[in-house]
Amino acid sequence: MDETAKEHDPVFLTRRPGAPLGGYVDVIWLWRGRVERRGKDRMLPTGTAGLIVNLAEDETRVYDSDTAALTHRFDGVSFSGAQTRPFVIDTAEQTFVAGVEFHPGGAWPFIDVAQIASSMCSSTRSCDRSGAR
Repeated sequence: MDETAKEHDPVFLTRRPGAPLGGYVDVIWLWRGRVERRGKDRMLPTGTAGLIVNLAEDETRVYDSDTAALTHRFDGVSFSGAQTRPFVIDTAEQTFVAGVEFHPGGAWPFIDVAQIASSMCSSTRSCDRSGAR
């Protein structure tokens, strides 16, 4: 990080890995910063799987895209299969998170994607369609 950057300045870093990981992983990213506005953000489906690591707290919350009602609570490390519908995240918990976005079909060497297609799951629980704890 730049020495002139202040601790509260937002940081968003992305890296595209080289071979052999780059054949499976599209991008590795890190976000750190204060969230100025408290609320919820709708995430559109991308057709790819991803790994999310909440480094600020041991929880990730997901909300219904239509009602914004809390639907799932996951551990701080969670995996999202390729989604077919939008979902909503809590911006208040997005202060220090990292993630991996896989190429389409790229998660198979790491996760049993057939078991969790179109679902989200916790790192410490077996994956099912609900993923809730």
